Amino acid sequence: MHHALTSHYNMYLVLLSFTIALLASYTSLNLAKKMSTSQGWHQKLWILYSSIAMGVGLWAMHFISLLSYPFPSGITYHIQTVMISLLLAIIGPIIGFFVTFRSKLMPAKLIISGTFMGFAISAMHYIGMASLREVTISYLPVPFTLSIFISILASMSALYITSIQNLRFKIGGILMGVAVTAMHYIGMSAAVISYPTALPEGNIFASRLGHFEMAMFIAFGTILLLAVSLTSSQKSDQRFVDHTLLKASILDSSLDSIMMFNHRGWIIEFNPAAEATFGCSRKDALGRTLLDFLFPFDQDGRGAATLYRLLTRKDDSIYGKRVEMTAYRSDRTEFPAEITITGTQFAGKSIYTANVRDLTEIKQSETQIKQLANYDLLTNLPNRSLFGQLFLEAIANAKSSKTTLALLSFNLDNFKLINDTYGHSIGDQVLQKFSALLSTDLKPGYTLARLNGDEFVILMPQENWESTSKIAENVIEQLTVPLLVEGHQLCISTSIGIALYPIDGQCSESLLKKADSAMHADKLTVYA
Repeated sequence: MHHALTSHYNMYLVLLSFTIALLASYTSLNLAKKMSTSQGWHQKLWILYSSIAMGVGLWAMHFISLLSYPFPSGITYHIQTVMISLLLAIIGPIIGFFVTFRSKLMPAKLIISGTFMGFAISAMHYIGMASLREVTISYLPVPFTLSIFISILASMSALYITSIQNLRFKIGGILMGVAVTAMHYIGMSAAVISYPTALPEGNIFASRLGHFEMAMFIAFGTILLLAVSLTSSQKSDQRFVDHTLLKASILDSSLDSIMMFNHRGWIIEFNPAAEATFGCSRKDALGRTLLDFLFPFDQDGRGAATLYRLLTRKDDSIYGKRVEMTAYRSDRTEFPAEITITGTQFAGKSIYTANVRDLTEIKQSETQIKQLANYDLLTNLPNRSLFGQLFLEAIANAKSSKTTLALLSFNLDNFKLINDTYGHSIGDQVLQKFSALLSTDLKPGYTLARLNGDEFVILMPQENWESTSKIAENVIEQLTVPLLVEGHQLCISTSIGIALYPIDGQCSESLLKKADSAMHADKLTVYA
């Protein structure tokens, strides 16, 4: 009975096995870093590719390491057991990566996935050892236990580095390669191998090729597989970079302000349009939260809490909808904005995008349109359309409060003669001065409007005939003083009609007709 000396081995094959372990770990973790940026079946495929690369590579490292030991050529391997060890080398990383990347990483999940992966790699090693025929193997407990512990610790560390700090997968690859190689040789130092003096003549591939040739054959196949995987990974990386650059160019060229922020509200992207809109550079914005631009004076945090609550549960009132709110520039000036917030999942975390449109010009245009629709351009008084709405509201208020409502109607006498004599420019200035004269005696709650041409009305809540007549007399008295327009002293007069609610009518039409009739009756006295 002979004993194998596990402290003597072919150093060339040892170096080759270590190189294979490093390359396998690097390739596997390079593929693994794509899991965090993928979803659905794409993520599952990356898990499978990464696990195959790691499993085959570490198995090849293990097998080449076995071939580096001074076993006689007559020792053979049980092929089914070898395949089981290879299968375990692949299943372990599959479970480890799946648990790590398919859900939010937590200490308990890291421990479970790392432990399972470490046990699977250790099982690959020791089941691979058990595939040796014609030998008897026993293990020293201390190095045996130490090798398993190193395997588990290396698996946890590699998974953690890859999932939390994806850009440092090279460190994880080196750590994994060194640790697994150390685990293998520590495990071999625990092995006490005995084999009979006389071995049968080898009749399998190993005996025909020799250990060194077989190691080269396995190494070549493994390196070829890993090289193809690494090349595919690099091509995928390039496509991802191109896709990212395309998105970045779209982001930079967008006319809308775009802010991206994480689940805690911290801004992670700020495009040029946002810089111009908010008066804040991207560099400064990345150190702030979205709430600095939406709720900068929200001292009690209610606005922020409400926004986060709505985003978390994807409330239809804000999530994916166009919402108008007040936004704030970096100098704390406010402006109306339309904001649309959408979200997606990236690396297992929620990322939100806020598309912001400055509505200042739109609101100004709306105000101008509203002004044109409801106000007279010449005098800036309410026109017939707006007055009609205000009149209806005033009647409704008077009806509910059981009070009176007075309507004064004015029409300039001989205004056509002024236009024909002095021109429309002078006529327009007369109308402006007349509207200013009427405005001098207006009390709060009164409404002065220009209905058309030279026709004006005053709506006066809670006034009776006596108070209304005094206002009319005051207007007539003021018109006794000639109006000075561009050097022309113009003597003008006005006809006035009065209607009272509810005495003269219950609706706006009847009251207007009553006031108009009274005004025309007054005008007849002027021309009589």
